[in-house]
Formats: sequence, structure tokens, C-alpha cells
Amino acid sequence: MTGPAECAVSIRGLSKRFDTAHVLHDIDLDVAAGHVVVLVGPSGSGKTTLLRSINLLERPTTGRLTVGGTTLSFAPAGPAITRTEAAAIREVRLKTAMVFQAFNLFPHMTALANVAEGLISVKQMAKPAAHVQAMSLLQRMSLVDKANAFPATLSGGQKQRVAIARALAMRPQIMLFDEPTSALDPELRSEVLSVLRDIAAGGMTMLVVTHEMAFAREIADQVVFMEAGRIRFAGPPDAFFRSDDPRIVRFLSAILS
Repeated sequence: MTGPAECAVSIRGLSKRFDTAHVLHDIDLDVAAGHVVVLVGPSGSGKTTLLRSINLLERPTTGRLTVGGTTLSFAPAGPAITRTEAAAIREVRLKTAMVFQAFNLFPHMTALANVAEGLISVKQMAKPAAHVQAMSLLQRMSLVDKANAFPATLSGGQKQRVAIARALAMRPQIMLFDEPTSALDPELRSEVLSVLRDIAAGGMTMLVVTHEMAFAREIADQVVFMEAGRIRFAGPPDAFFRSDDPRIVRFLSAILS
């Protein structure tokens, strides 16, 4: 495994319970800076919960998490969140940005306002400067002509590209993508995957939950296969796609058929 000093994300012994449901079991994972890690596996395997634990939308039950040099440790039945832990959580969230399957745009805001909102409310940037930066990102997404459009008038691919621009606006160290193409038809999926390739080529550290196996083979530095809340395989894409593990063979046969 990559040493902690080289890691953008380092996870040790991470578990997550929801009441009696044990969703993640003792996860160990390192993500090197600038690498793309693709998380795959059957539905319900814990992929999304792992992503949400990394940026602390879900608080892990046990284990240790280091993101961009900020470390948090978790224990069951621990005390209420301290001021120090709250500050560390804020640091982690400022270092990460998440793009969701369902876009999660603000419906009452234009595409431009959606991208600029975090710059204004979180980064405390003046509105004119925020709009200049947001317009630049919309241009990168080939969406300048949609700057004043509301989400309800955009296609699924356009909504997802706005969501990606909004995430990039925060200048994160690490980007988390939760099934960013699953709600899209094949043509629109191609639009979004092209954007992800561009972001990866720029050296962004990325963790991507996806069922796009061709994309995983092409872009991943590491493929992580999860099942029942555990990591069953973590390694280079060639080793994953050539694996003779019967469970992986069965998964790939089902998803590629």
C-alpha cells in the first residue's frame, strides 16, 4: 500500500453501522494523490456509504480517516462532537467535493448561480468575482449558453455538468463521484464521461462509484471491488479484469452481458 505521506486519502479499520445494520466492515484503503480510484460492486455493497464517510456526510462508527493531511478517529458510543473534531470535519469537507447521482442542483437558481453559490457562501467571494469564475467553469463544461437557464430546463447531462462545475468551483483536493452517469441515457453518459476524463487528465484525485466498466478499465489507477461492506479486491484495472476470482468473474459477466 502507498505510505500515508503520499496519500490524498488514507483509511484504516473504518466501519459504519446504521442501528443493527453493519454496512462497512474494517475498510483499509489508500488513495495516492493524483490517482483515480474506481469503486465497483453489486448494489448494496457499501460503495456510496464509503464515499459519504470520506467527506463525512456519514460519520463512521469506528476507524481512522485521513483526508488531505487532516486525520479523524472514530469510536462507537463516543462523546458528542468536540470543537476540535468539528473543525477537522470542516477541513475535510473543504478539501473534498462530491457529485451526486441525482445532481442535487438548487432548482430555484440558474446554472450560473448554482456554480457560484459555494464561492459566495463558503469562500466569501464577492458576487461579481464569483460569477466570473463560475462562467469560466461553465465554459469549460461547454455550457456558457445555459448560464441563465434553470435546472428544470436542462437535460440530465447538462445538469450533471453544472454539478461538476459547482464542485470544481470549490477547488477541492479530492473529488468524489457517486454514480454520476447512472441517471443518464447512453449519449448523455458519453458527455459526462468525457468531462471526467478531462478532470482526471488534469491530475485531480478522484474516487468514482460507477458501473461503467469500459470507463473503469480506461481511466482507473486502481479498481476497488466491494461486496457486503468489505473490500474484496483492490488493484490495477488489468488485474481486476483478468481476475479468476469466481465472484469477480460472475460480477463482470452479469454487468457486461
